[in-house]
Amino acid sequence: MASSWTRGRLAGLPATCLAATLVVSTAACSSTSERQAGTEARQRVAQLADASGQSDVALQMYASTAAARPNDPVAQADYARALARNGSAPMAEQIIAQAMIQNPRDTGLLSSRASIRLMSGQAQQALADYDALLSSRPRDVAFLNGRGVALDLLGRHQDAQASYLQARAVAPADMRTINNLAMSYIIQGRAQEAVAILDGIARTPGAPPRMVTNLAIASAALGDQAAAQSLVGQALSREELDTLVRDLRPPPGRHLDRGR
Repeated sequence: MASSWTRGRLAGLPATCLAATLVVSTAACSSTSERQAGTEARQRVAQLADASGQSDVALQMYASTAAARPNDPVAQADYARALARNGSAPMAEQIIAQAMIQNPRDTGLLSSRASIRLMSGQAQQALADYDALLSSRPRDVAFLNGRGVALDLLGRHQDAQASYLQARAVAPADMRTINNLAMSYIIQGRAQEAVAILDGIARTPGAPPRMVTNLAIASAALGDQAAAQSLVGQALSREELDTLVRDLRPPPGRHLDRGR
């Protein structure tokens, strides 16, 4: 039986306008520009739904766009990432693999595959993808961050931190990089260094919530429960903070991780 993705692709094929030559009063087939406008509208709806947390609506719209644009690597990558976010990583990888047959050098497809592999815990495969991407774009901040996350998942924290520091050299104020570097320090047992890079930023108005949470975790790891609790307020109890610290604390012998 054909998969839902395959059925969706078949459903997206344009209908043949047989009646147009038989009945003069019948409306003509939609022009190419109209079909493109409809597809672009669906893509915008998908992006808005994604941003507002309506993942089911976003997935439907991305699927519709991908069906209408089977040869568009951007549409295929968007659909694949949406599937992965909804817990369908194997199907997402299949879509990327199919799209890469026609577009083997497409950077968007390769970076999407890398992020999907990270989401599904395939850190070694994701690392290989990010290394390939960085071979042609060595200063790309997103790729350097992706590589760092993959290395952290593999327990190679010093190598991960080197990747984040490369990203900071390119974009010193990038919040994602700062947050990832701090989390890597926390996982490695270097909470003081995490506090040093998070403190000024996480306490400013409008700071990303996850950055504030990570500063609270780092403070709790240093034994400063009062500072930690003042950051998170009622969002996390002391017991929850203690659990996070315990779960992130490296086992004996991992504090001095030497990377490779």
